[in-house]
Amino acid sequence: MVSGGSADLSPTDQTLLDECKSAADELGFAVPCPTALPPLTAPARCARSFADISPNEPCVHGRGFVLLPTVSTDSGLFHLVIEASDTPNPDCGVDDSHEKIDIGGYSGFLIECSELAGVLAGHSLVRWNVDDITIDVSLHGHSEQDQIAAVSIAEAVDLVAPS
Repeated sequence: MVSGGSADLSPTDQTLLDECKSAADELGFAVPCPTALPPLTAPARCARSFADISPNEPCVHGRGFVLLPTVSTDSGLFHLVIEASDTPNPDCGVDDSHEKIDIGGYSGFLIECSELAGVLAGHSLVRWNVDDITIDVSLHGHSEQDQIAAVSIAEAVDLVAPS
């Protein structure tokens, strides 16, 4: 359970914003674009899928958007997943036991994904919905520091609309 505080984040660059804009145009719905992230091991760039993390690929996969930077947190070096889709990732679902949180005026949830949750295994997941699109921000780890970092990143996400 998050008891307050915030993670140390740094602003992202214009290239990432441009990639988010292109993804929104391709998908036809707003995508989550982080305006700030924890320290990165490399610049945040788009990936076509979880298996292909080439910086030259667009952020779009199927009917969704995914961004997979590796970040450095107080708990260590972990991958971060920022995703938007018209079909929520079923690997880590929401139920009434999950902590409700406010993300930019939207009602969301903080979820501890189990070790059996596929690509989200062992993640602290922040999930909320905007116009029938599910937004996920998840960071590997369940410590309070990891949860604070996941919520801080989610709060630093802007929804970039299509042109």
